[in-house]
Amino acid sequence: MPQALITIGGTPGSDEDLPINTLVQLDNVNIGGETTFLWTITDQPEGPADALSSTTIQNPIFTPLKEGTYRIRLEVNKGLGDEKIDTVVARVLQLKTREGIPAADETTEAGSKGWKIRVNEWLQLVDTMRADPGLFVAEAGAPLAVLTVVEFSDVVTIKSGLPGEEKLPEITLKNATTADVGTVLLGVVISEVDGTTPIGSGNLAITRQFGLILGVSIPGAIVGDTVFVSDTGTLDRVSGTFQRRVGKILNVPSAGVADVSFNGVGGDAGLASLQTAYVAGNTIAQTSVNGTIIFQNIADDTALMRLIRTFAGTSPALDIVMDAATSGNAIAILENGVAFGLSLKATGLSNENNLSSFGIQFVGADNDYDFRGIANPGVGSSGRLLNIEGAPGGGGDVTTLGGPGAPVVIRAGSAGADGGFGGNAGANLSLRAGAGTGAGADGIVDAGFEDLNVPAGTSFQIGGNALSVDFTQAKMDAILRTPDQVTATGDTTTTSPTDVFMSGMTITPGAGNYFVKFSSSFEHSTNSETINVSLYVGGVQVAHTERQFQRGSGSSGAGLSFEAYVTGVTGGQAIELRWRTSAATATAHERTFVVKQTV
Repeated sequence: MPQALITIGGTPGSDEDLPINTLVQLDNVNIGGETTFLWTITDQPEGPADALSSTTIQNPIFTPLKEGTYRIRLEVNKGLGDEKIDTVVARVLQLKTREGIPAADETTEAGSKGWKIRVNEWLQLVDTMRADPGLFVAEAGAPLAVLTVVEFSDVVTIKSGLPGEEKLPEITLKNATTADVGTVLLGVVISEVDGTTPIGSGNLAITRQFGLILGVSIPGAIVGDTVFVSDTGTLDRVSGTFQRRVGKILNVPSAGVADVSFNGVGGDAGLASLQTAYVAGNTIAQTSVNGTIIFQNIADDTALMRLIRTFAGTSPALDIVMDAATSGNAIAILENGVAFGLSLKATGLSNENNLSSFGIQFVGADNDYDFRGIANPGVGSSGRLLNIEGAPGGGGDVTTLGGPGAPVVIRAGSAGADGGFGGNAGANLSLRAGAGTGAGADGIVDAGFEDLNVPAGTSFQIGGNALSVDFTQAKMDAILRTPDQVTATGDTTTTSPTDVFMSGMTITPGAGNYFVKFSSSFEHSTNSETINVSLYVGGVQVAHTERQFQRGSGSSGAGLSFEAYVTGVTGGQAIELRWRTSAATATAHERTFVVKQTV
């Protein structure tokens, strides 16, 4: 007896996942007695008909060019009395959904409910898509991980050259390391259309443009938190390098896992340009953890925000009122190390008595205005807290600056007026005068307990009513330098009739002019004999410094001291005491020798 048993690609029965635009081999499994064959495609998807290579041979071929179901019928030995019939389904699944559409005459399928199962799946899909239009299908331009942020980078064609040819968006990973993240259209990739994860390059993927995304990994997730694009292209509660807000956390089913309301349509609200007038008295509520209103200029070199007053009055253009409970700064500026963090400039007015001519004005409840720097190791000059540089110009008003715990640097422009500068305990005060500095009025320089430093090649002036003195580095060093002093508590003696070195009484102070003071108590062993003491510089006696003691009959000892001013001492020269006795033995008891450099 003949048999009708259709094979598709060598396999008997229906094929539920036939590739599109691929040649299909049909055949019959003969068992003997099969003499005639009649093939028919009884139903196929709409569009130009796909035909069999032959309808009367045992093994014809055809190429399905459309998504949908092909119903194929074979009649063996038709009209010969032993006729046999077989019918199969050759199904090309929809590329974007991986679902199959039943053929018109398809009435049976494997399973208790037959083809109704597939119809139910389609109806459920249609219902889902109508209720959730935020989902769409796109082609992955590169491999993608599940729930990563993507941008629409191109347009691709699927089923190219076929009756059902379509255009789809191409998606690629998008992170927050580039400024355009704030303006491009974004989505989150869910899976491939058949549920496969991760998503392979060139495969079709289900992508969400807006709506609810479940089970997103977000460390530290808290209900109500704003969701941003991260620098790795994930959803996070911390903004990436360039901010793009894309939703909020609606639910936290477990630690670090969030259900997110996502919206990838439009740019970041904080980057929008405000073109409409603000209504006075209105309040803008805070909507971001980073700020109430956020401006970011990424396109050109124009001002980010400009406040223009178009009316007369005394009210400020910008008024910041801090709540009593607020501990943060009214204004915080993070500068980039290239431009100034804050530049204040007044234009159009020069009258120093008119407040509107000042770039900045401080008004407080008392007379103290605090300028304070914050130490930031590794940035700028080590330890510098306050640096004020005056532009060249006329005299300024009296200024008092204090830098507790760190140096204060003051650079004056030409011809400054009264200056009063004070450095607190533990701080250095460095005064650097620019060219053309004129005599000031009353001047007070107070260096506390530390150093007053005038760099080489510079000077500053202290001026009185009728006196003006230039203070160079050498002069200041001399004023502030600690005196050199040597002392001795043990007795020393001499029997020399010529000048010899007095034990312990020598100092080598360096080049300069010096005020010298010496004192001691002397004693002689013999009546009427003398002791002579002299000051020597570089081995040469300073003639006017010789002093003499002579023992009388009633006393063997007495005190002796002198003061002297010596000039022209060169580096390496010693200033020392030498002495001699007229006879017998001379004794010097406790003694002090002081050398102080002068200007």
